[in-house]
Order: sequence, then structure tokens, then C-alpha cells
Amino acid sequence: STHDIEQLMLAKEKYKNCFLTSPTFYDVKGRHDYNGGPSYEDSLKNEILENSGDVCVNTVLTTAVLFKISDIKDIGLFDEEFFLYFLDYDLCRRIKNINKSVIQVYKAKAIHTHGQLKIRNRLKKIFFRNYFFDYEELYYLYKDNLHEEKYKNVKKKIPKFIFKLIVNFLIVRFDKFIYYLSKTLAYYKFRKFIK
Repeated sequence: STHDIEQLMLAKEKYKNCFLTSPTFYDVKGRHDYNGGPSYEDSLKNEILENSGDVCVNTVLTTAVLFKISDIKDIGLFDEEFFLYFLDYDLCRRIKNINKSVIQVYKAKAIHTHGQLKIRNRLKKIFFRNYFFDYEELYYLYKDNLHEEKYKNVKKKIPKFIFKLIVNFLIVRFDKFIYYLSKTLAYYKFRKFIK
């Protein structure tokens, strides 16, 4: 609503070091939902922040954010290497690297539904979710030179993934076949990228 946008604008002006503001999310039943929180490398959990006022956070979902166009041009637009995941973390990490803040605004409210891929075909959904998450996670970590351990762990698993994808294909378990195929292809795409 107009009121919520106004609250984002007021908070942007109020906090002098603020780069962007984002509303507090609620689910369709009116309960607090996940938006702001720690950066990906600090926590793998998306815990719901039940704020009672404005909060400076390391990252927010970029589903609904307010920022100045000139500011976003200065630090760079979204990295096009990301397709489904990690866009939010990447942008917020770049904001943090220039010592600016990201504020989740309590009085600005929005309803948000998480993680709903609009792909109806079950096998395509399995592929998209795993392929893009795995590749983009490695790429995100690579951008801050944090990928080595994760890359080595995945590399060790690749022979098992290939064996399991062949077995699952032969026994006609296509959901598992697609799962292991997507993870294997994500690894090889990232390996090609870093070479």
C-alpha cells in the first residue's frame, strides 16, 4: 500500500547510512515471515525475525526493497550469473562491503509467499531447484573466495552421484535420476567457470 511505501521512504531518510529498506513480511495468515537476517555464510537457517521496531540486518529478500537508482548503479546491478537463488545475498554482501546498512522496517508490511517455483512438471522442478541452487551457491561463495571447501566436498561426491544417476535411470526412478543429474551438471558448470 501507499502507507507501506511511505514508511520505507521515511526509514531510508531517517537512517543516514542506509542503502536500502525492506518491509517486514507476513504470511497469508498474518504471522511474521522470513525476510531480514544474517548473511548466508553466517547462518544456513532462515529464522524468522520477530521485530518490534526497525532492524539493521545483513540481508533481506529483494522481493520488496526501496533504494536510490544512483546507489544501485554505483555498486552494480544484479549479477546475471544468478538465476533463482543468492541474488539477495550477493547484493546485500556488496552493500555491507561499502559499509552501508540494510534496514527491515517494522511499520512497512507486506505479504510474501516463499519458494513457489511456477514449474508444473515435477521432474523439471527437481532439476531447476537443485541445479541452480548448487551452481549458484558455489558461484556466490567463489565471489568472496570462500568456495574451496564446498567445491572439494562436492568434487568428492561426483563419482557417487554419477553411479546413482545411472542406477536410478536403469531402475526407472526418474525423480532420483534427475536429482543426481542436476547436481552433477551444476558441479561441471562451475568447474568449467573457474577454469
